[in-house]
Amino acid sequence: MNRNYLYLLLILLSACAGSKTQQYEKMMTGAPAWVTRSPDTPGYYHGVGTATKSSATTDYREIARQNALADLAAGISVNISATSVLNQYEFDNNYSEYYRANILMSSAEQLEGYERVDNWENAQQYWVYYRLSKEKYNEIKKGRISKALDEATANFARARLMNDQNKSPDALRFYIKSLENIKDFLGETLTTEIDGRQQEFSGLLISEMLDKIRSIRVAYPLGKLTVTRGNTAAMDQLQMMVINAQNQPLQGIPILIKYSYAPGRTTEKTSDAEGSVRFKLDAFDSKKKSETISSTLDITKILKDNTQEVLIRRLLQSTTLPEYILPVEILSPVFFVSTTEKNLGNLLTQNIIKQELETLLRADGFVVATDASAANMLLTITADTREGPSVNGKYNCLLSATYTLTDKRGTVLYTATADDVTGLGSSYALAGEDAYCSLIGKMRINIYPAMFREVFSPR
Repeated sequence: MNRNYLYLLLILLSACAGSKTQQYEKMMTGAPAWVTRSPDTPGYYHGVGTATKSSATTDYREIARQNALADLAAGISVNISATSVLNQYEFDNNYSEYYRANILMSSAEQLEGYERVDNWENAQQYWVYYRLSKEKYNEIKKGRISKALDEATANFARARLMNDQNKSPDALRFYIKSLENIKDFLGETLTTEIDGRQQEFSGLLISEMLDKIRSIRVAYPLGKLTVTRGNTAAMDQLQMMVINAQNQPLQGIPILIKYSYAPGRTTEKTSDAEGSVRFKLDAFDSKKKSETISSTLDITKILKDNTQEVLIRRLLQSTTLPEYILPVEILSPVFFVSTTEKNLGNLLTQNIIKQELETLLRADGFVVATDASAANMLLTITADTREGPSVNGKYNCLLSATYTLTDKRGTVLYTATADDVTGLGSSYALAGEDAYCSLIGKMRINIYPAMFREVFSPR
């Protein structure tokens, strides 16, 4: 029974397939040979395009034309010469394929000299056939290369002039413009006369531009920066110089600054008229003894400011740039904790606030001194309790405390208060002790972390 159903299904499918084939053959009756078989006339690039005549598509002729020209452009191979700049320099590993794909799209947009050979249509479709003489294509391409080289060499000369005048931003701008002029032909060997002799131009251009980029240096005034963890009050700004290979200051150069102790954080600055770059250092929150500040030329900003061409941006963004490192030695601040701890006006025999703060500081990698003269951070706390109202036979005390952190010069870095911390007990003295226990909890959760963030965490 199942076998009979299978036979019946196969017969029906065969009938449907045969019917569709017959319908297609009927629809294509009278179609010229170029519709059913790709043209292969020697000496020409060919392109055939089609579009459906749907009610929603009124410009089917234009769609077919665009499809035909895209087909024609796809037949023009993009070869990358072994002596071209793309094979002379180590750019992104995928750049050559990326370049080839983009030039194919550009070729479709810039096609010239093609001719319409024929068109054909039926009730459902419209077909059109274009071709382009290979001889004419090569002639047009040669003219485009010649025009591009004229414009590129003019901008190249301007770049050299700006370089001689130590106007680096302008020099880079004209180098990039020169590269834009020949972007469609970077896969070619472009030979022209430079400095009185025939030279491959794109390689020379890239070489000089990369030399210019890599000659821009950053010089730090110090061989090493020494800071105390969390304390940048001693330096309002850090200064560095942007210079060329002759140690001349460079104006208008964008610099990207990175910090090993703050991954992902960067500072963008531009050198001033004296070639100087100044920037504020935030507090150092690092338990390490050494970190680094690194600076590089901000090539992304240079490209963003000077070109909209994605091909150029991707080409140059893969350039390896020199990185200039400033070692940073981090000294741990030495704390001295001074407390006046009273309960109902009487000094405590055991300073529990002092003990707790010293424990917290040591846990965060800080040194705690036993003598104030050996410290460069002084944390002073005063605390006292007072009687509060009794509640259900329980005695109540209210504790108030003030916290002040100063550096060795007496500069106040942080202040805080804890008011009316409640304690309960069977006597006022015991209630005061309970209030101190409550304050210790607040110190761990709120007061100490807030001080740490304020003084030691980068903002």
